[in-house]
Amino acid sequence: MKIGKFKLFIIGISCFIYIICVKSFVNAQEYLNYTDDYVDLIQEGNYGTDEGKETVEFYSSTDYTEVKAVIKKGLLDVSDSIDIKEYQVPKADIRAIYQEVINENPELFFVSGGYSYYYTTSGYIDSLIPYYISDSKDEIKAMKVKFDESVDKLTKEIDEGLTDVDKALEVHNYIASHAKYNTDAYNAGTLTEIDHSKQHISRLSYRCM
Repeated sequence: MKIGKFKLFIIGISCFIYIICVKSFVNAQEYLNYTDDYVDLIQEGNYGTDEGKETVEFYSSTDYTEVKAVIKKGLLDVSDSIDIKEYQVPKADIRAIYQEVINENPELFFVSGGYSYYYTTSGYIDSLIPYYISDSKDEIKAMKVKFDESVDKLTKEIDEGLTDVDKALEVHNYIASHAKYNTDAYNAGTLTEIDHSKQHISRLSYRCM
């Protein structure tokens, strides 16, 4: 009889502990919210203008160097999702952070201004969902190869002793002499993503300076 009561006691304690553990686990798993957003890009002519000044000036007491590096690597890898939950980035800061990463790294020319993200009920970003100018990673890889080849060629041709302004003029002259728009495809409405990528001229200029 005593053994039976002891078993009931053990079972009761076990159930109590189990319920507490499950409740704690559920509370720890915050519900994720989802939203879309868009940032201004250099090649679109909005980033850095008087009208977009507020979106460019970003001040924060938090050092986001590490999370920027993680986002940049994810974009260079053409990741479908970038996990940044461990950095506890507030929802209010993610737009400026994402915008700076894209515009300060011209090699990310294949990244669109659009993006989505999941955030917790506490207001911290869980993960980013980047948008690219092509859904094909192979096509993006081909774009990157062409972009890097052009940068390498220009870098060898431009005199390092020139000022930034003169370098920009050299790049402008190179593009004016070599770039060609596919006007036939444009008029027919059949431009490919590769054709669109050739229009990111400001990125090429920025990278070579």
